[in-house]
Amino acid sequence: MKKWILLAAVLLGCIPVGAQQVAEVTVYPSRENGPVKMMNAANNFASAGPKAKELGVPYAKELACPYSRIHDAERVPHGSGIIDINAIFPDFAKDPTKPENYNFHHSDRYMKSVMATGTKPLYRLGQSAESGAGKIGSVPPADFKKWAVICEHVVRHYNEGWANGFHYGIEYWEIWNEANIKSFWTGTQEQYFELYTVTAKHLKKCFPELKIGGPAVAGGDIQWSEAFLQHIRAKEAPLVFFSYHKYTTDPSILVQITRDMRTLLYKYGYDGLEMQLGEWNYVTGWSTPEVNYSNKVRRTELGGAFAAAVMCALQKERVDKLFFYDLREYTRYNNAYDRYSATPWPAYYALYAWAQLRKLGTSVDVSCPAPDIYTCAAKAPDGRAGLLVVRYNNDGNVVMPATVQVSVEGYDLSDAICFMTDDSFLFSGLPVSPKNEQLTFDMQPNSFAYITFSR
Repeated sequence: MKKWILLAAVLLGCIPVGAQQVAEVTVYPSRENGPVKMMNAANNFASAGPKAKELGVPYAKELACPYSRIHDAERVPHGSGIIDINAIFPDFAKDPTKPENYNFHHSDRYMKSVMATGTKPLYRLGQSAESGAGKIGSVPPADFKKWAVICEHVVRHYNEGWANGFHYGIEYWEIWNEANIKSFWTGTQEQYFELYTVTAKHLKKCFPELKIGGPAVAGGDIQWSEAFLQHIRAKEAPLVFFSYHKYTTDPSILVQITRDMRTLLYKYGYDGLEMQLGEWNYVTGWSTPEVNYSNKVRRTELGGAFAAAVMCALQKERVDKLFFYDLREYTRYNNAYDRYSATPWPAYYALYAWAQLRKLGTSVDVSCPAPDIYTCAAKAPDGRAGLLVVRYNNDGNVVMPATVQVSVEGYDLSDAICFMTDDSFLFSGLPVSPKNEQLTFDMQPNSFAYITFSR
């Protein structure tokens, strides 16, 4: 069917015959740019798992996820309300210093599964979303200081062994999630700013070594973020990392929001602060038809190419970590693998390819002037190297393949292997033969290739 559509388009004059894009990609291993960043962290990495493990698929090990953001964990099959503060401390009227007033049963089971993967947790202190009337968890706590003391004892449980706890050494603690959305926070923005201030100061006083941050602002809201920074700067509240969220289908939007956020941090004296994109994925919009469409597309080669393109694009920006949303087995946002068969989808291999780049270690310069081509390359001290080439355009009218020509300064590419993911291949090794120390291959729209080579 695709061939007939393409032929009809050519005959009608929509696509000039032979108008195939040529993308020249040049890698410069001598031009080092520091480490390959943690673009492949994820939300709820511990859940990339139960069915996969049952089938003997080593997903957790192979993805090598550096950090797992612990948020929305109640959606996994360990019980309800796993991580939320009102689940761990269900009766706010009780004494927060007494172990018997806490219920760590479900959260402990979940945290054990997190630690078993080898990833490091980023623990979100707060609540998950609530829809409809009669909200409980998204209502501001009656006593901010008491809420901070409860958070203190959650930290002590997981880092100091309090209440028959653990010594996990969790560094990152995020205060609440998307308080600029009513389903997460029914109070005013000033109330959230004050909750953050009280909690951050209390935790930093109790645990000077912890990395306390937030605000996990939804939609990359600049105005709300600026008000937050104004407040905490005036109150001298600790802020070790700044987090923001954005769902889109356009990597350039994520690039621009990242730049805007960095400019905002600079304006308020936080230029060197760690910055995290705490949630991101392919979403066209939030109406029911858009959500349903996005859920389907994320599992295809287009969703995989989008994930790979975003990681490549933001590697070049001043953001430190990306947290892909989501790797829970039971959510429609998991576009890494099928929940029933554990069959990997294209986005799984985008994350896997990035893990391979991170193992190599040092990012190096890549040039490619083509508008819809995204790239990232890395090398190891022993001369091994890798290149991720992504063709992403999210345009159904683009049907012609692009010819990609890869050359690497100082490498003859005689041992190169190309792993292609598109509408026909799923990270499949394709035969490539260099000619004049150059690799040439075709890429379909919305595809990515991971190429390995060495000296």
